[in-house]
Amino acid sequence: MLNSIVLGLLAFLLIALAAVLVLISSHEQVDPESRRRFQEVLETPDDETWLNQHKWRRARKITVRVRRLLERVPGTDMQEIEVLLRRAALAEDRYRAITYASLWVTPLLGMGLGMLWAASREGDVGVAMMMGFVIGYISPRSLLRTLAERRQAAIKEEMPIVLNLMRLLFDAGLSLEHTFKAISEQAKEISPNLSAEFAWVLLRIQQGQERGDALDEMAKRNDVNELSETVAMLKQASRYGGNLRDSLLRYLRMLEDRRLTDLRDKVGKLSANMSVVMILFLFPALLIFLAGPGVVSLVKALSNFN
Repeated sequence: MLNSIVLGLLAFLLIALAAVLVLISSHEQVDPESRRRFQEVLETPDDETWLNQHKWRRARKITVRVRRLLERVPGTDMQEIEVLLRRAALAEDRYRAITYASLWVTPLLGMGLGMLWAASREGDVGVAMMMGFVIGYISPRSLLRTLAERRQAAIKEEMPIVLNLMRLLFDAGLSLEHTFKAISEQAKEISPNLSAEFAWVLLRIQQGQERGDALDEMAKRNDVNELSETVAMLKQASRYGGNLRDSLLRYLRMLEDRRLTDLRDKVGKLSANMSVVMILFLFPALLIFLAGPGVVSLVKALSNFN
């Protein structure tokens, strides 16, 4: 019985894989040459060699096919997946290919594992397959969302350091583009995420995009309040003029006040949690230590009285 179920599961997975490959090959469309070159320029870092630029060309083609296939599924969340990929800094072709593949491989794998588990435990196969499908559907999305949130938190932590560096570089007489270039090249160890974002902005500007549009796109794709406010301040200073150093200094003080307020809130919540822990664990031990001898003496006196 178990062997027949396993063989049926393998046949089902092979048929599903064959159907997916047929749909991918049937919906393949060759992009125009100009669009392909433009995408290669925008998505490929400028420090890669010619070999690295063409290394993942096949992965790029597979990524486009899988994305088109998933977009045809009703109620798909591909727009959210694209946003999360950008926020998690997984926009390279290899990471996109792995992510898109996991979106349909993981549910099938979950169904297979659920079927095997139900067959070994003699449970309901349909319910187990449905639970495996749901877990396989949710798991890659939850993992991608967690990675995006962690990177957003890391960018938020890097903002004060980068703002101080920008203030120092502006005092030295550097322009905004030269400041971005210096931070992206020299501050990779202390702020790896923002250094990569500034390098991306410089690449966009070099390819002809307006500086304000590139900054706006960087702020929108990361969705960090501190970064969005900094971008708005930089755009306003570059458009209308003004002392950018003083603006950065005032904004740094506001960030410090905000972080201090958040720290006070965390300390307040921590003290409340510690009070609950003390009541649950320390108070019973203290009661036994203080009232224990009296209770023991009282029990002995009552036993002697009897």
